[in-house]
Amino acid sequence: MSDGRAMNRASRTPRRRLLELAALVLIAFNLIRVGQGFRGDWAWSVEDDVRQNMFVYARAQDPELFPDDIMATHALAFQPPGFRLIMSLVCRGIDVIVASKLVAILASVLDVILFAWVASLVFRRRSGMFWISLVFATGNAYMWFIALAGMPRSFTAPLSLLVLVAYLRPGRALYVTAAVLAALFSPTVLVVIGLLAPFKLYEDGLIEIRPRPRVALRKAVPFAIALGLCAGFVVLWQLPTKAVLGPIADYSEWKDDPVFQPGGRWPHDRVNTLREDLWNVREWSLPLGNAGRALAFVALLGAALVAVGLGREAGGPRESGPRKALRAFLFFFVAGLLARGLAVWLALRLYKPDRYFIPVVPAAVFGFFALLYLVHRLLSSRLKSSPTVARTVLAVSAAAFLLVAFVNGGYRRSDARPAMSIHIGPQERELLTFLRDELPRTAVVAGNPVLMDNVPIFSKRSVWTNYETILPVYPSFYRRMVDRTYALIPAYFTHDGEVVEEFHRETGVTHMVVSFEDLRPDGTPWTGPFIGGQVYIQPFTPLIEACTAGQGPDLPWFWESLESDAVVFRNAAFLVVDLRLL
Repeated sequence: MSDGRAMNRASRTPRRRLLELAALVLIAFNLIRVGQGFRGDWAWSVEDDVRQNMFVYARAQDPELFPDDIMATHALAFQPPGFRLIMSLVCRGIDVIVASKLVAILASVLDVILFAWVASLVFRRRSGMFWISLVFATGNAYMWFIALAGMPRSFTAPLSLLVLVAYLRPGRALYVTAAVLAALFSPTVLVVIGLLAPFKLYEDGLIEIRPRPRVALRKAVPFAIALGLCAGFVVLWQLPTKAVLGPIADYSEWKDDPVFQPGGRWPHDRVNTLREDLWNVREWSLPLGNAGRALAFVALLGAALVAVGLGREAGGPRESGPRKALRAFLFFFVAGLLARGLAVWLALRLYKPDRYFIPVVPAAVFGFFALLYLVHRLLSSRLKSSPTVARTVLAVSAAAFLLVAFVNGGYRRSDARPAMSIHIGPQERELLTFLRDELPRTAVVAGNPVLMDNVPIFSKRSVWTNYETILPVYPSFYRRMVDRTYALIPAYFTHDGEVVEEFHRETGVTHMVVSFEDLRPDGTPWTGPFIGGQVYIQPFTPLIEACTAGQGPDLPWFWESLESDAVVFRNAAFLVVDLRLL
């Protein structure tokens, strides 16, 4: 054994040591950048979707928060039981904002570890391609962190990599384990796992195509039953939510609703084309441009078809390596296409169709690396007198790929702000701190819906309605939020105190938060970073315009002229009125 280790050390040339050192430096630098989410004012920065999904876990420390809040039930509807359990335990001792970022870091670390595992199956450990794979993984860990930021989909990427590991390794135990974890953490991945199962059986030699079709039923049937049980579990844990929120929407009934029209909440989801779904998998996408992506995709698909045509190498299910990685890409891509087709056919019942391509991308990445490696081998065999040419082709191709990955991974950022999409300014911090510290737990807050997105996560108080929850996934909940918004608009943009008092009596809202920016005659009411400068979203724009028409300095709003003990907070930007004291 000692002789073998000595030979291994001797084989490590200075060039190999330099490669390993450079890779380790880049890996360390990439992982350090993940900590950017905790720099500066990190406690006041979150990823935007965290606000609508994670606030409910504040109940882990204080069960009296969000009493009888239908929006809390709606938030949990999109979260698998495994993620719920982890967040409920973690948030018992940690604030939910911190917990969401720690979960994101955990997911990013798992991404890197599983990337290394796949790389060790496709290439020799500590080979050049192995290190290139790790540098790519850690470079994108930063992107995964800022894109996912502690959401349930944080586990989609590591689970996708685990499925690829299970596919590349012989045997089905790890594959079933991946299915169980997907049922607990990411049903999206479970759909792809189920559709990929026949290809896994083929790789393991349980399905034969040549010389004649054959299926080893003794082993294939228990495997299929195990996957079916995982799918059944997903259906069962959704039943309590459906009992409260009702059935999931049928897109064919909703596609003409204003929410899907230009100016609505989801105009981009009215028509999901295959090209858009393939190109816009944001958790993994690379900024190659449409032409570059198309060219890379065609080259990879062609190589994968060749690898499939060659069939399994000698050794059958024990085979691993670049050729199997290329076949994996093709089979994963077919499974992703089928899953996406189901999502479009059943949408919105299977939700965002493009997310079913996320499990395909790790297979595409390693398929690309495998293609580079096989081209290198081919050139090496054909150009035995000029091995430098083959090495140069491999090095330049890999470097270009890594450079694009780094740019996409956030290296263009030069500021020191936390890498989150929502940053709370000083005036709003004062407001949110007041709501958290001074309002009773039973308070219900109303105001600009874009502003109300931040109240549950930062102030731990219920809101009447907000922007992020105008989602037509559950029709009964969606209609309730639409009705609430229609009731809010005349009470917010009013000159008459009786309208406000009637709104309080009919809705039970206890506090109104007024943004002075909304009341300016030259201002644009209810805008935000996700609305594009327009007057809020359809179908509410006409009512807002009607309520604000003809407004000028000679006709002050009710809130501007209010001098009462009901005004419980005021700063340069916001006003809080206790409607119970009017």
